[in-house]
Amino acid sequence: AIMIFPDLTVQEPVSWDAILAYAQKHKLPILANTPPQVTAGALFGYFSDNVATGKQAARLADQILKGVSPGDLPVETAEQFLTINLVAATDLGLTVSDTLIRQADTVIR
Repeated sequence: AIMIFPDLTVQEPVSWDAILAYAQKHKLPILANTPPQVTAGALFGYFSDNVATGKQAARLADQILKGVSPGDLPVETAEQFLTINLVAATDLGLTVSDTLIRQADTVIR
């Protein structure tokens, strides 16, 4: 499997095209980090909304800048979204369980 990390090098269209072509040629599933990558052929992606995460970080930073001790702030995690590409699964000869499909926020058919 190929796991795509949030790096500008792999976000470039020419890089993504090469990764996707290699994965398809060798029947390797791709775990993506953006919704467009899943739409373009990755098997699935599990990611957060970058804008919402930025707002969450800004709110926490604002509290710290106003004097709240970071140790007094609760740990927060970003909301995650699962997108599954069933077309890619079929191309790879994989079956995605109904349970996993029901858990997905977005399913590409």
